Amino acid sequence: MMVTMSMSADPRMRVVAAFEDGASTRAAARRFRIRISIVGCWHRHYRETGETRPRKQGPPSRS
Repeated sequence: MMVTMSMSADPRMRVVAAFEDGASTRAAARRFRIRISIVGCWHRHYRETGETRPRKQGPPSRS
């Protein structure tokens, strides 16, 4: 089983900033050499929450 690590907030901030400055999704993906879908996900997360840090991973905590 392969475990993936989420990227830190710094690259996310740079990608979102480029997108907010008017770069297209494809242009931002090309510039930072990441997938187009990642740019879209990060920007959508930023619009919804106002944060660039990654979402919590794993199962929900029990109460």
